[in-house]
Amino acid sequence: FERKGRPKITKPILFQILLCSLTGATGNQVFYYVGLKYSSPTIACALTNVLPAATFLLALLFRQESVGIRTTPGAAKVMGTVVCVGGAMLLSFYHGQTINLGESGIHWKYAEMMRGGSSSSQGGSAIWGSLYLIISSVAWAAWFVIQARVNSQFPAPYTSTAIMTFMATIQCGAIAVGIEHNTAAAWSLKSPIRLVGALYAVSLFLLQLTFS
Repeated sequence: FERKGRPKITKPILFQILLCSLTGATGNQVFYYVGLKYSSPTIACALTNVLPAATFLLALLFRQESVGIRTTPGAAKVMGTVVCVGGAMLLSFYHGQTINLGESGIHWKYAEMMRGGSSSSQGGSAIWGSLYLIISSVAWAAWFVIQARVNSQFPAPYTSTAIMTFMATIQCGAIAVGIEHNTAAAWSLKSPIRLVGALYAVSLFLLQLTFS
């Protein structure tokens, strides 16, 4: 689609696409999955709500957004940011009494194993998990800011997305090889949940890139 009308790929554009791959693809996904490992799905969902606030703050820092705090829209932006971040922090770091909703009739062995392993992630590991999830949201927000500049200077979204995912594949592959020494077991998709999870992650990521 963009073969005939896309602009020339210059070194500055290529560098910005590299930054997009490091933030929106590699940094976002790696920190998210590590944070999910050391926390829980509930905390991960809660801290994802930091994304709009982080995007607003970074856009403000790089002068892509204005506040106008004395105006009603500006005050609403600031108040929304405070409520968004505060609510996510409260839900993630405050541990109150457990609300018993009763036993479920659905017994999924994999989910029970995950729930049993999450009890050992309380304390320091849970805090680190939350911090990793916050870093993931900040990296994703940085991708929005950089990608907006790439789109304005290089209006060929399919080409930039293809280059970015290619770079991210190399980056994530290098990280996986460096961390997972038992590559045969780590890369095996014999388990149905691993196969479904991999396909879901890839399809979700491509959908996010397409509609962002």
